[in-house]
Amino acid sequence: MRAQDCADFIVSESLNRNLEITNLQLQKILYLLVCVYNGEIMSDNYNLSDLALENDRFEGWDYGPVQIDVYQTITDICLIL
Repeated sequence: MRAQDCADFIVSESLNRNLEITNLQLQKILYLLVCVYNGEIMSDNYNLSDLALENDRFEGWDYGPVQIDVYQTITDICLIL
């Protein structure tokens, strides 16, 4: 499964339920899903680049982990403000 597929589902569900979701919230939800999917336990020794759904990697940004392809897609289409 790709991160974009997960993001599409999350956005679709939030729209169906009339819930607002920001790009930041979406990124954090995706990150948590990846942790659950990979069975990762959060610790001081984890590496963001080791967490992936298929080959979708996260980057460590100032406000948290970001899956750059999803971030760009959401930003480019202005679906989430």
